[in-house]
Amino acid sequence: MKQILRYGLILFLVCSISAGVLAFTYENTQKVIESNRKKEKERILKEIIPEATDFKNVENPPKSDSNLVKITEVYIAYKGNEKTGAVWEVTSKGYSSDILMIIGTNKEGKISQITILSQQETPGLGTEIVKDSFLNQFIGRDTPNLEVKKNVTPVSGATISSSAIVRAINEVLKHKNF
Repeated sequence: MKQILRYGLILFLVCSISAGVLAFTYENTQKVIESNRKKEKERILKEIIPEATDFKNVENPPKSDSNLVKITEVYIAYKGNEKTGAVWEVTSKGYSSDILMIIGTNKEGKISQITILSQQETPGLGTEIVKDSFLNQFIGRDTPNLEVKKNVTPVSGATISSSAIVRAINEVLKHKNF
């Protein structure tokens, strides 16, 4: 009986020490992870609107008119005191995943850049939406009248994925002057 209690106590001590070390490690790495996320976000914002010197997060971004699109964050870009554009973080429902993208607009409200941050669309078909050959057709657009096969050439075999991008861009263009 003493042997069982002794092993139980040893096991309890090992588990307690392990839990303490794990909690300590988690607490310290969370700060580093959050710092890295912030630096990555700043890098992406600067990449989208390179002339900007400051980005201000909009506290209440506009709500999407579509239940398939969600505007998660909006940053207004400034160079000194002059507004130089906006950066929109948008999620749109694709064929097999939510597509997370960053859309930049210049001070005139025209699309200046689109970057797909994450997607899990069909390899070889839907994944083609990340290519510049598809995304560049939206640069300079400023009215929310985009339609697949009408004034947007979709990725062949990936109409749903292409439509997800078009929906997101139309939402940004609808709210560009909020």
